[in-house]
Parts: sequence; structure tokens; C-alpha cells
Amino acid sequence: ALNTSIKEAELRKVVSETFVNLIYLQNKQKLLMRSDTIFAEFLRKASLRLAKGESNILEKTTAEIQRGNVKVQLNQLLTEKKLVATQFQLLLNTEVFYQPIEDKLDFNIPLQNDTAGIDRHPLLKYKDQQIAVSKSLTAVEKAKLLPDLSLSFFSTTIKGVGPDNILYIGANRFNSGQVGLNIPIFASGQKAKVKAAKIMEIESSNNYAVEKKRLLNEYNSMFDTYRNDKETVDYLEKSALPNAKLISEVADKQFINGDINYLEWVTLTNQSIVILSNYIDAKKAVSEAAIQLFYLKNGN
Repeated sequence: ALNTSIKEAELRKVVSETFVNLIYLQNKQKLLMRSDTIFAEFLRKASLRLAKGESNILEKTTAEIQRGNVKVQLNQLLTEKKLVATQFQLLLNTEVFYQPIEDKLDFNIPLQNDTAGIDRHPLLKYKDQQIAVSKSLTAVEKAKLLPDLSLSFFSTTIKGVGPDNILYIGANRFNSGQVGLNIPIFASGQKAKVKAAKIMEIESSNNYAVEKKRLLNEYNSMFDTYRNDKETVDYLEKSALPNAKLISEVADKQFINGDINYLEWVTLTNQSIVILSNYIDAKKAVSEAAIQLFYLKNGN
């Protein structure tokens, strides 16, 4: 049963991670499609400007390269998304292709380092069960060194002349009992078994302690990762995302007004897109760290 609990906990973790990955890829797809729309419009205008003699071939070529790069990234992402969706289907053991209807990566936990639930982790429960089994084995082997008391009871009848020269017709029952005490004389072999059982008991306790320490160390390390990732997300939401929006809006206006050239516009637009992409990456990282913390804390 505990082995099943361990596998179930690991399965829940993998399913959650795959679910997060699907949402992540959906968000990346939306960003790339938005980028494709931006550069498609840039290409359209560049082609018109070239036709009117208002620009040179380099502007149109730059627009084509930018849109082509986005197309390549989008095709690669769609291939990866299909593979992850198939993996998700296999994990759920279903023939239906499920897709997340939510597009937010918000697998968050309270920002406090709490390891109180570590003892409930299925791995530690399994190790604790091994300790109990080894203790029981030691008790059994010790019991074999104790004197063995045996009791037996007999009941019978006699027909004919008994040893007391009296004739019996089977109507009377004669009862008797026997008490035996078996004392081990050659106990060296059994003592060796007891010693081996005690060693196994110590090893089981050590295994529990080692596993608990490993889980605690991994939890503390992952909590630091989660906290750092959360700080990155908070920074991006409060500062970088508003700046990315501002950069994009100002770049468009300045390009239309002729204050900046197409190369400057491309650089600023890509800068804005990179910030949005980094935000999606950061949200994925913090969600994955939260899932790992849930798993390490109590196997959920």
C-alpha cells in the first residue's frame, strides 16, 4: 500500500508539471502569434514603402527575416506542444486529448519555510514501516532463545482387563496430561540471527534518518529557489512589464513619426517581446518550484 502511495505521489507531481508545461507553451504560443502579427504588419508597410520608393530593400529584408524567425520558433513550439499533450494524455491514461482551459501559471504557496509535513511523505512512511518490520523480526528471533513450554492432554477408554486386573467395558474415560520444557542448549546460531536482526533494525533506522535529511535538504534548497523565482516574478510584474508596454507604444509612435529608423524600431520591439517572454519563463519556474515543494512536504 505504501509503495502504491509513493507511486501515486510521484504521478501527481509529474501530472502537475506536465500541466504547467502545457500552460507555459500556450502562453509562449500566444506571444509568438502576437509577434507574428506585429512583424507581418511591419512587412506589409515595408513592402508598400519600398514600392513607393520611400525605403530601401534592406528594410523589407529585415522585416522578412524577423517574421521568418518568428515562424520557425512557432513551428518548433507547436511540435513540442503536441508532444507534451501526448505525454499528458498518457499520464491520465485516456484517449481524450485534454487541454488546460486556464492560461495563468499561478501554482503559488505561502512564502514561509514550513517543513512540518515532511514526516507525512510516503517515502518516510515506507521507511518507518521498514523499521517496524525489522523490530518485529528481532523480537521473533529473540523469542526463539527462550525456553519452550509444551502442554499436551490425552483422553481414552479401555475395554477388557486393565493393568489393575479390573474388567473395563469402555464406559469410563481416563484422562492424562503432559508438561514439557524445551531449553535451547546450542544457542550460538540463534544468537547470531538475533544479532543480524538487530543490525537490520539499526540500518532501517539509519535509512529513515538519511531519507528524512535528504528530503529536508532538498526542501530547503527548493524553497530558496522558489523565493528567488517569486522575487523575479514580482519585479517583472511591478516594473519590467509596464516598461515593456511603454517601450512598445513609444517605439511605434516614434517609428510612425520618423523619429527612429526601422532597425531601431526592430530592436525596441524585440526588447519588449523578450521581457514578456522572460516573464512567462519566470512564471513557469515559480510554478514548478511550488509543485516540487508540495511534493517534498507531504507527497501531494
